Amino acid sequence: PTPPQPAEPRPSEPRGVVDEQFPETRMLDPGVWVVGLDEANFVNDNLDSIIQDVRPRSQMNRETGQYEGITLTNVPESSHAARRGFVAGDTVKSINGVPVRSTTDVVNYVRENKNLPQYVVVLVRQGQERTLTYRNPRYHND
Repeated sequence: PTPPQPAEPRPSEPRGVVDEQFPETRMLDPGVWVVGLDEANFVNDNLDSIIQDVRPRSQMNRETGQYEGITLTNVPESSHAARRGFVAGDTVKSINGVPVRSTTDVVNYVRENKNLPQYVVVLVRQGQERTLTYRNPRYHND
């Protein structure tokens, strides 16, 4: 199998440009960010509303009857998710190799694993597997 490719940044999000709301966060490469501590706290405090903004829908494999990812049905350009590389239609499959079957899986994983060196999100976009990586600045000085 072909390894997942990094998700392409939005045209308005060139490498290294900071987010005015979170000046410590920066893009290292397409699909790879070092997330500032203020943003990490914001995400932890607002995870439920960030997820609601993208209107996720669980995806069921019709052959197996098992849920295999959540599709983001709406990602407004001004949303936090959009500023970090997600687009409408993305199906999130896993975080750090842990399968995502529901929004509850996402919330529980992020809240239970706040201090990991990084989160690697595998998603499917337009039929191709991609990755988005969010690094913890406590572990990455690049």
